[in-house]
This record gives sequence, structure tokens and C-alpha cells, in this order.
Amino acid sequence: MSRGVVLFRAILKEHRNKLPSHMRMLGDDYVRNEFKQHKTAKPEQLTMFFTAWDNYLELMHKQEGRFGRDLDEDTKSNLNEEQVAKLKDLKAEATNFDSVQPEQADAVPSGPGRGQG
Repeated sequence: MSRGVVLFRAILKEHRNKLPSHMRMLGDDYVRNEFKQHKTAKPEQLTMFFTAWDNYLELMHKQEGRFGRDLDEDTKSNLNEEQVAKLKDLKAEATNFDSVQPEQADAVPSGPGRGQG
């Protein structure tokens, strides 16, 4: 089994074990999309990609209660325009999910990337 598949499954398992359902749905969709987009990445890009997701998985293992953390200034300064745009989109979605009551999150209809495929 490839490193990517093992890492992908470990992240989804950690989400199942740690995140409330409304946060898990958002996180799982994001992870699926990122891994799908990197299927054809160059080896040097994959090394950085896997390292970043390994770090995320380690962070998830350690966290209890509050999820996420702010990016340090060095990391922020190394982001390209596409990455900055993705982070802004993710922040907007996360903010929307925070305002949804957990029982309502389970009622969100299926759509692209949500239980299909």
C-alpha cells in the first residue's frame, strides 16, 4: 500500500475518533480533495505534501478539546496565492460550520464529495 493511501486512511480515522460530526464532514471533504489533487504531483511536491499531512496527523493525535492552530509567520510568508485563497475558503466554510448546530449538520444534503464516489 502506498504512503499516500496509508496517510489518507490514518487522517480519516483520526477525524472519526476526534472530531464532532459537523467538523468531520468538512475535514474529510477537504482531505479527500487535497489528496485527489495531488495524485499526479511530482515526487518533490509529494514529499512536502506528505510531510505537511504527517505534521497535521501528529497535531491531531496530541490535541484534545480545541482543534486547529494558527499558522506561524514563516509558514504564512511561504504560501502562494492559490494556497492563501484555499485557506480563506476553508476559514469561511469552518466559520459557517461553527454556526451550524451539531444536529443540523447531519441533515446537510449530499453533494459533490459528500458520500458520493
